Amino acid sequence: MTAEGAILSFNPTPTLDFGNVNQDGSRTKTYAVVNDGNLAAPITLTKTGSQYSISPTTSTANAGSSATLNASFNPTSTGTITGTIAVTTTAKRCAPLPAALKLTGVAF
Repeated sequence: MTAEGAILSFNPTPTLDFGNVNQDGSRTKTYAVVNDGNLAAPITLTKTGSQYSISPTTSTANAGSSATLNASFNPTSTGTITGTIAVTTTAKRCAPLPAALKLTGVAF
């Protein structure tokens, strides 16, 4: 008998790097929540870091597939700015949830 459940991970991992961005500028990057399991997983994403935004905040990572999502870096101050994206699901899982995806960017 095969276990049934979701196995989630981020791609890329462990960091989504936005590089150098002008203060009051913006850069958007794509990332994915990958599901290597055999059960679809409704996902909810939360972020830290006030100078980052994510879209959408809910999606579904189908079994053996992934959900493609966007994160934006919109710096309003200068320096190295960090944040995170965490994923949760109500689906049955065959593995622990992945560590939060780290966000980093440098505003100048």
